[in-house]
Amino acid sequence: MILSDFSPAIQTSILHFANPKTSLAEIGSLYGISKQAAAKRIALGGAFFASYGSVAVFPERERLISLEQENAKLKSLVKHLQLIIVICNANAFLAKAFEELVHRFFPNIKLRRLSALQKKRLLDYWTKFKSLGGTMKDYCQGIGRCPSTLRGWIQSYEKYGMAGLQDKTSRPLHFSNKIPIWFKNQLLMLFLRFPHWTPYQYYKFIKGNPALHWHISLQTIAKLKLVHQEKSLAEKDRQKKLWAFAPGTGAWTVDFTCLLKTAHYKIQLLTVSDARLAFFSRQLL
Repeated sequence: MILSDFSPAIQTSILHFANPKTSLAEIGSLYGISKQAAAKRIALGGAFFASYGSVAVFPERERLISLEQENAKLKSLVKHLQLIIVICNANAFLAKAFEELVHRFFPNIKLRRLSALQKKRLLDYWTKFKSLGGTMKDYCQGIGRCPSTLRGWIQSYEKYGMAGLQDKTSRPLHFSNKIPIWFKNQLLMLFLRFPHWTPYQYYKFIKGNPALHWHISLQTIAKLKLVHQEKSLAEKDRQKKLWAFAPGTGAWTVDFTCLLKTAHYKIQLLTVSDARLAFFSRQLL
């Protein structure tokens, strides 16, 4: 074993003890350090030699042992986290497989609704992800959600708490097919006053009248006019026949009605009816 195999402190101490007459400046110039640094190395080396063979441990070695122990703990923790990540990936794969299986049997189903507790759990994960230096874009891309949706959850939770995360109905506040009674009366008056107008003429009149101030489509105007239009005798007889049936007969019909058809399966409904019910079904269709 040569001198260069030892630590710098041991090398400096051996050189000093072997040549006591050598000054600290000369030793420092030999190793490219100052004499103060050389003195510190000699003190550390002397402490090591003084405690050699005793219970006392060299300070640098004690620090090295603690670092080795900490490194061993970190390695064990990393290994444990790797095992957990593998299990989480397996669970994520099973969840994805279950979603694909559900979509196979129910293609139109949307698995997007989350409860308040589930949203709160995602917000907790986002807090941890953010503390580790992650961005909202990466987090939302990982969980399959829009950043604006996550920001809305955060604002609702900060303002209302768990009540703000409750799933809200997507039912619109206003329905376009709900026409006020007063507006229907105005339309009926226009129908009676100008029976030969086209739906566009009614629309232009309503749009140019500041007292009405209501938007209605041409299709709705045509439907309302058709409903309130006086029917001819032939039309009344035709409609009456649609709802007037002869007594039930003994002739029965059996048929299959397809409810849902996909690439993997088909759901059919077996219908059994007599001639009267069959006639009624054809009229409805």
